[in-house]
Amino acid sequence: VEGKEGLKEKLKTIDPPQGLMLPPPNTYIPSSLELNRNVPPDCRVPQISKPCSPPILLSSAPWGRLFHKLDDRYALPISYASLLIRSPKSCHSSNGEFSLKRETLGQLYVSAFEHGMKSVFYEAGIAGMGYGVGSTRGGVSLKCHGYSDKLGEFCGDVLRRFANDDIKEEWFKVVQERKVRSLKSFYKERPDYYASFLEGLCLEPEKGSIDDMVEAMEGAKFEEVLQWKKEVLKDHKDRFIDLTYMGNVDSDEAKDLFDRVGHVLGTEGFGENGDGQVSCMAKETRLMDEGREYRIHVQSKNEDEENGAVTVLFQGKEQSFTGRNSNEGLRGTASLKLVGHMLREPLFNELRTKQTLGYIVSSNLESHFSATNNKVSKVDAVGITVVSKKADPSDIVDRIDKFLLDFTGILKSMPESEIENHKSSLYKKMLDPWKKLHHEASDAAGRIRRYAPEGLGDIPWDPAPTLAEEITKLTREDMLRSWETLVVGRERSRIVTCVHGKLFPYKGNIHGKVGLSASMFGAGGKKVLTSVGDVRSAGFDLCKIDGVGSGWRKLRLR
Repeated sequence: VEGKEGLKEKLKTIDPPQGLMLPPPNTYIPSSLELNRNVPPDCRVPQISKPCSPPILLSSAPWGRLFHKLDDRYALPISYASLLIRSPKSCHSSNGEFSLKRETLGQLYVSAFEHGMKSVFYEAGIAGMGYGVGSTRGGVSLKCHGYSDKLGEFCGDVLRRFANDDIKEEWFKVVQERKVRSLKSFYKERPDYYASFLEGLCLEPEKGSIDDMVEAMEGAKFEEVLQWKKEVLKDHKDRFIDLTYMGNVDSDEAKDLFDRVGHVLGTEGFGENGDGQVSCMAKETRLMDEGREYRIHVQSKNEDEENGAVTVLFQGKEQSFTGRNSNEGLRGTASLKLVGHMLREPLFNELRTKQTLGYIVSSNLESHFSATNNKVSKVDAVGITVVSKKADPSDIVDRIDKFLLDFTGILKSMPESEIENHKSSLYKKMLDPWKKLHHEASDAAGRIRRYAPEGLGDIPWDPAPTLAEEITKLTREDMLRSWETLVVGRERSRIVTCVHGKLFPYKGNIHGKVGLSASMFGAGGKKVLTSVGDVRSAGFDLCKIDGVGSGWRKLRLR
């Protein structure tokens, strides 16, 4: 038989063995791996050192918005789509309060969906496609990635299944059992995970304890999960859609996917609440009073765990830099970034290398966000973590405090040349652009999620250059002022969490061997928390960023 066509005709005449047949064609395999015709000639080779440009608002409708960017850096036939279905009903009750039950129902539904779709989208995975569905406080997210030629079709298929098909009860039961088992085994994890959880519970007491989560997970009913999905997707009055599509796709392809999303989810009935707005929800982080210290002491619930863990979190008070049409907090945030960059190595060298306290010694700079009164607020925080079986956690806290005081002296005596080297190193690091498309696209989608609900004019797409430039202008006095205000001054605020292992069990010794002066604790005093109930109560007593607000805000429709 000669030629491809002749071979096809010959195969048609052959009867396959009984029970055997060729698999159907994989419709998700791309038919082309070419770069989009609209990619400029000078962008058809990788240019990952090129600065990143943000996506543009390509389409806006009463029901949603489309953000798009044609790749000009990676020269790859791949794309990334991020769909956010904003809805306060994902994790909140009708009165606007956070609901652990509704959060649990959402987690169960999306996990059961992914479990049931493994076989449905198996071929897509073979063809290089991937997706993930999540339920968050802001709504439901769907993220798809893969070869551009078929990504729009794939994303539409996943969304259609999610919106139009209900999960099966057997999927629900499998996922529910798995999640309950995972929660119950939480205390078998590393002790610093438990310490971080308690620290987070103090700042977000609405989350509930592990026991609360187990109870909510075990008590969830299949019918409730189905109802959750219906309320989140079908109630258009409290729903808004943001689609971010980036990569090897042009504007026409992006609009086509946007139209598919509208067709699947529906575009009627928006703004029927009478004011042309849709309610959106954002996370709240609570603030501690100046000079206040909370010490959490708990015994590890893993009887075999030898290691103890200490986490220390210092929380700032002033609004930190976000880059939103204002330089508010710029000098303070830049100073803390530089000090945090300088802190890691001496902290590790002293507590891990010299004192050999434990196998984990780390520090990090955090950002605590909140969105109330139609404003995104942000404060800086510094965190330190030590995991050790060589010392009592209370003693470790004393050693950390001694190091932090000594580090003040290091900052005061550090040669100017060394400070300049740190500045230069951090400056270059901050200006280093994204190296992978999914990192760049995820960052852009995250900024839209966090900053865009109430408007588009001041999304801080890339605040790094402004921060980096400010770092080059910092003085030693700037660094000392930020360090002393946040970490070692009288008005500093912090949460100290100690999880005791079996080698150094908790015995009620809250002061450690050395003790701390009144100035170290600050003017607000300290409070010792020894139970999950204490931790949650303390959290509810804390202020909310901006002082008031339930976290609800209105998204004005255009």
